[in-house]
Amino acid sequence: MRSGLSRLRIDGHSDECMVNIEHSRRVDMMKRLLMILAAGCVLLTAAFAAGCMGEPAEEEPMPVGPDEPVDPGEPIDPGEPVDPVPGGNDDGFEAARPQLEQQLRMEIEQQMIQEHVTDLEQQAHIETDQAAIDEGPENAVIAVVNGEELLRSEMLEGKEQQMQQFRMMGMDLSDMEDEEAAQMMELLRMQVVENLVVTTLVHQVAVNQGFSATEEDVDEYYQYFAAQAGGEEALEQQLEEAGMTPEDIREDIRNQLPVEMYITTYLEENLDPDMLVFSEEELRALYEQQQQQQQPAGFDVVEA
Repeated sequence: MRSGLSRLRIDGHSDECMVNIEHSRRVDMMKRLLMILAAGCVLLTAAFAAGCMGEPAEEEPMPVGPDEPVDPGEPIDPGEPVDPVPGGNDDGFEAARPQLEQQLRMEIEQQMIQEHVTDLEQQAHIETDQAAIDEGPENAVIAVVNGEELLRSEMLEGKEQQMQQFRMMGMDLSDMEDEEAAQMMELLRMQVVENLVVTTLVHQVAVNQGFSATEEDVDEYYQYFAAQAGGEEALEQQLEEAGMTPEDIREDIRNQLPVEMYITTYLEENLDPDMLVFSEEELRALYEQQQQQQQPAGFDVVEA
């Protein structure tokens, strides 16, 4: 099973970075992997919600995760506006500065990743069969990535998981007009295919560079996810609601962990520290934008 993930390509890697990750980086990587496993439906969710609510879809940056380890009990949501500090002497900007810097850093990382995804796809040999995608049997080959075949059954599985996630969010195709529903299903199907292609491609590169995961790694990350969900029983219930099994998530971890090792190493080797120095104007502009997003819509101030 492959989960929806669009990531990057790198060149050059030393053997010492292969499997044994330093303990100080594990929490960071766990958080980033957790976000990766959930990130495949970000753009689709935005588009689907827009279709249900009649609003234009907006692309949202896929979170990648911080460079420094963060307490896993308090993950930072880069898309969440930061509340001012009650009773503070200023408007809350200084208190929000770390989160603002974190969000800008994530956006830079994501831009780097997207650029490398494009480079990787241009260098790869990728073939897709639109007829098989549209109407083929489950065992039909819908795409070939550097000689590796992807089956329509994988696309159908990924599409169903996305639909399960949409339903869990209270979104359903029945809320949309027939034409809108058909357009959304086509978008969903093609996005799942794209995610399968890119996930396969990046995993190939990661494995070729020597990155791999042990069963001990898989167990450790699975236990981390279980703890985040409130225990293994709670995690299994959430997976069942999403149409997945514990083995599905373990397989996702097994496939995605080499990719995350690969990404982490790439960013460490290629991210220019000067790119992470943000001006007061950049931070202030982002802060004010978030504050405006917190204002209730539809209310006008009327003077007495």
